[in-house]
Amino acid sequence: MSAGGLDTVGSPAFTDEDSARYRAAGWWCDSTLSDAVRRNAEHSPDRCAYADDPGTALTWREFDDSADALAEQLAGVGVERDDRVAVWHGDSAGIHVLFAAIERCGAVVVGIGARAGTREVAAILRSSRPKLLISDEQRGDAATRVAAEFPVQWLVLTHDADFPRLNIDATPRAVRVGSQLGPDDVFLINSTSGTTGLPKCVVHTQNRWYYFHQKAVANGQLTSDDIFLPVIPTPFGFGLWTSHSTPIYLGATAVILERFTPKAMCEAIARHKISVLCCVSTQLTMLMADRARRDYDLSSLRVVFTGGEAVPYRPAAEFEEFTGAKILQFYGSNETGLLSGTTLHDSRRRRLRTGGRIVPEMSVRLFDGDQDVTAAGPGAEDRRPASAISTGPTTTSCSPVTGGCAWATSARSTRKAI
Repeated sequence: MSAGGLDTVGSPAFTDEDSARYRAAGWWCDSTLSDAVRRNAEHSPDRCAYADDPGTALTWREFDDSADALAEQLAGVGVERDDRVAVWHGDSAGIHVLFAAIERCGAVVVGIGARAGTREVAAILRSSRPKLLISDEQRGDAATRVAAEFPVQWLVLTHDADFPRLNIDATPRAVRVGSQLGPDDVFLINSTSGTTGLPKCVVHTQNRWYYFHQKAVANGQLTSDDIFLPVIPTPFGFGLWTSHSTPIYLGATAVILERFTPKAMCEAIARHKISVLCCVSTQLTMLMADRARRDYDLSSLRVVFTGGEAVPYRPAAEFEEFTGAKILQFYGSNETGLLSGTTLHDSRRRRLRTGGRIVPEMSVRLFDGDQDVTAAGPGAEDRRPASAISTGPTTTSCSPVTGGCAWATSARSTRKAI
C-alpha cells in the first residue's frame, strides 16, 4: 500500500477455504456495499436513504451521486487503491456517503470515534498510517494539531448545498476502473480499548458484516420498509451494522441523531415513525427511566436491538407493553461479531433475561484460564468466570502494523446464554 508500505487488501483472517465454505453456506456474498448503493439508486431512487436529525435528507439517487462525486474528489488528491483514509467525524448522513466514496476508490476507512481525544487519535494514526485525515469542522482545530504531528494531509468534509463535499480545490479525477474493493477485502479499520490504555486496531471485511446483517434480518424480520434509528457511534461494531451495513444492504432508511439524549430519541421516533431502534443497554435504560417518553407516540417501534449487558427486566417489560415493540439482544464484540442473540420468536423471559442462543457456526469455546471448559455441561458459564473464544464468519482481529492475526477473546462475561 502506498501509505506505509503495507498490504491490507484481502482478508488476513480467513483462508481461501474459509471463503469458499462460507459462500457455499450462503453466509458470504460476492457483492459489496457500494454495489448495494447503486442497486438502491436504481430500484428506489426517490426513497430516503439517510436523514440527519436535525438536518436534511438524501435519497438513494442523491446518496449514490454524492458518493461518486466524493470519490472523484478523493482521486483528485491522489487517493488510490490500498490507501488508508482516516475519518474523524460526528455521526451524520455525510459520513456514510464518505465511507462509500472511499470504498469506490479502493481505499480503506480508518474509523475514529467522534468523541476520541487527540492522544487516542494520534495512537490510531500511528498504528494505521493513513494517507489522509478527514474531519468535520467541529474537530478542525484538534485535527490540525494531530495531522501536523505525523504529518498527514488534513481535509474537512463540508455540506455545501446540502450535499457532502471536501474543502479542496483540486480537480476531480475519474476513479480508476477496477479500483473498488471486493467483499473479502479489508474495507475498514477501527479500534477497541487496549490493556495499555491506548486503542488497539481491528480490521474488518464487508463479508463479516454481511453475515451479521443476515442474522439481524432473520432475528428481527427486517425489511426495506423499516426506518432505522441507530444511536451508537458509526465506526464501531454495533454502530457499523445498524447505521451503515444493514440499512444499505436492505435499501431502508436510517435517521442519524446529531446528539443522543432520551428526549431527542423520543422526538425522532415520533417524527420519523421509527420502526427499528438500535442502542446500547445504557441508552435504553435511560429511555425507559425517562417519564417524559409518555408524552410521545412511540407506537411505530417494532424492534429494539440492544446488547452488551442485561437490561432491567420490569422496566423493559413495561416498555414493551407501552410501545408494542420487542427488545432483542445481541451479545458479542467488535472483534468477534456476534456470539449469541435473541429473536422475535423467543419468549419475553428469554429475550429479557438471557443473551439468547449461541450461534452454532461461530464455534464458541469457553476457557477458564488455559483450560477448555466448553464440555463442562449446561450452566458451566454460571459456575465460573470464563472467556469466550470464537472463530467463525464474523471473526476478525488483526494488527494493521504487523499483519499478525489472532482470534479475539471476549471480556469475561456474566451474561447467560441458552
